[in-house]
Amino acid sequence: WNACIGNHCYLGMVVGIGHEVNIGKNCIISPGVLIAGRTVIGNNCMFMFKSSVLNRLKITDNVTLGSFSNLTKNADKPGRYVGTIARFVKDKCQ
Repeated sequence: WNACIGNHCYLGMVVGIGHEVNIGKNCIISPGVLIAGRTVIGNNCMFMFKSSVLNRLKITDNVTLGSFSNLTKNADKPGRYVGTIARFVKDKCQ
């Protein structure tokens, strides 16, 4: 209901997208992902298998949420977030 999905996005099977969710361009939403209502997702984001996002969160561009991870706070920095309560993980290359 009133969800908006950007161009060139991939949505896997059994994906739950809540009301008034905005998903940017070039995003990959793997099977089993749940995104609660009124969440805003930037461009080039990846949500891996069975990850979830609470409602009313803002996720910046170029974020990857690991498998079975639960995002409970805004993702302000681009990069990887993993864990039951997802936390930012610094890449070895940075």
